[in-house]
Amino acid sequence: ILPSNAGQDIAPTQLAEVDECQINSYICGRGICYNTVESYTCHCDEGYHLNDHQTTCVDIDECENGTVCPSGICFNEPGGHSCGSCPDGFVGQGGHCMDIDECHDERMCIRGLCLNTEGSFLCQCGPGFRLSSTGDQCDGLLFITPT
Repeated sequence: ILPSNAGQDIAPTQLAEVDECQINSYICGRGICYNTVESYTCHCDEGYHLNDHQTTCVDIDECENGTVCPSGICFNEPGGHSCGSCPDGFVGQGGHCMDIDECHDERMCIRGLCLNTEGSFLCQCGPGFRLSSTGDQCDGLLFITPT
């Protein structure tokens, strides 16, 4: 009688189960891998979601939608985000710092021409006027007439 090895043979129609989670412990990235009958699935850590192919966990860019830092600038970080304040001359809008156009304020550059700059403004004064000490308006020069 020949020795039997039937217990070691796999029928041609059967597939050997592969545990992808055991083969590559980092297959899910920032998440936990669960083996399934035909593949695997990932349960992502907080601040992460499945990529487009549903194969690994990737960082969620919380700053992308522009709603998490309404009064400042958003900094995306692995698994989260942080907010910062905008510098002078800027205002938080949609999670980003946007330039304030000071020239829309009719009180700026009275008797002069207002020029908006990134984060500030400039007043240009015409003949007979000079820039005030505060830099936000043009004051008339005093003319002394000889007597």
